[in-house]
Amino acid sequence: LTKFWAEVKLRLAKKFGSIQMAFRKLDSSGDGQISFLEFCDMLTLINIPMDQRILRQLFDKASGGDRALSMEELKTLLLDRTIRKLRFVMQGFNSKQERVQTYIHRFVRRLALNDEVSRTLAIDRFQRKLTLDFCKDVWKALQNEEMDSTGREPLGRAEFSKATESFVVKEVGIRLLAYEITFMQRIFDRVDRRRNGSVIVGDFVLTLLMLSVHTDKLAKVALAFELFDTDGDGCLLYEQIMPMFLCLCSQRPLVEDNLRIMYDLDFQEELSAQEGRHAYELALWHLHRTIKVEGGIVTKRELIEALERLPAEVIGSLIPGVVRMRWALRPSWFEGDEPPSPVWPPRRTPLQPPSPTCSHPPVARPPGGPPGGGAEGSGGRMD
Repeated sequence: LTKFWAEVKLRLAKKFGSIQMAFRKLDSSGDGQISFLEFCDMLTLINIPMDQRILRQLFDKASGGDRALSMEELKTLLLDRTIRKLRFVMQGFNSKQERVQTYIHRFVRRLALNDEVSRTLAIDRFQRKLTLDFCKDVWKALQNEEMDSTGREPLGRAEFSKATESFVVKEVGIRLLAYEITFMQRIFDRVDRRRNGSVIVGDFVLTLLMLSVHTDKLAKVALAFELFDTDGDGCLLYEQIMPMFLCLCSQRPLVEDNLRIMYDLDFQEELSAQEGRHAYELALWHLHRTIKVEGGIVTKRELIEALERLPAEVIGSLIPGVVRMRWALRPSWFEGDEPPSPVWPPRRTPLQPPSPTCSHPPVARPPGGPPGGGAEGSGGRMD
């Protein structure tokens, strides 16, 4: 059947010059469609006589059971073989392009991660890509149909990796290199402080926001306001501002590479919550007393104006200054083989008892241990 339509296309092009010209000549009624009788006349004109029953079956199949054959349907039939050839060629071209891109990304990765200096420059280049617009794009990319608009639903690591890989092939806006996906995944693992394999989308985007090299802290708070403004009306209730402040304070130690959050997570979470409540109470006082906001609804402009009048330490407790995310060069807990981290808090190492050949007494004793290195509870006594 494919050869039949290829032959019809060849004879129509030879007789009429093009398929479009042939269709105009054969459409005697001028309604933009070819009836069964016009279809039979077409085959007769190009010297392809066939039995009426066979022609009826061909026409019904070509028109999809309709009483007439449109121009688009005729083009699809006649160009099907050509389209399939072009599709095959394009698939081969795309496959070659993907292989070339793979080699390019491998080469760039080797250059960027070759030594310590190159890795440091690579992470700095990646951090400069974390603009406010990029944070908005990530927010949109991580939201899907199943997720509510608040962004408080958990997102798994597999879904996160799939979403961030779209930034490698992105044609418009800020793109990521293939090796920079590893940095994004390490940020994900850092936000996943409980190691559950999932994070809250809003928490991750706020962490990216704090890692941004943008120096205007109030602009970052304004973007955080937009993320929590789920209905897009430009206003937040007091009940929504406090969770925003708590979330900002809880993510700040992550970007500052605070060792306390690695070894005393519960204490750090409680400390961050206290800082968030304190900042909220100060902002609320200024909203009531200075700006005269009533009704429990705050606009973005009113909140930014209140934060501008507060001491710099308050906005600093919400948004840190520009920090360097050198910690993203280290493997995360998910990757394993993490190099030993410095111990926090510092631990006192007990001194060992002197050897028999030592000529001077020890300067300190192990805490809780008997003198002379004897085992505790061995019955020894001190004279």
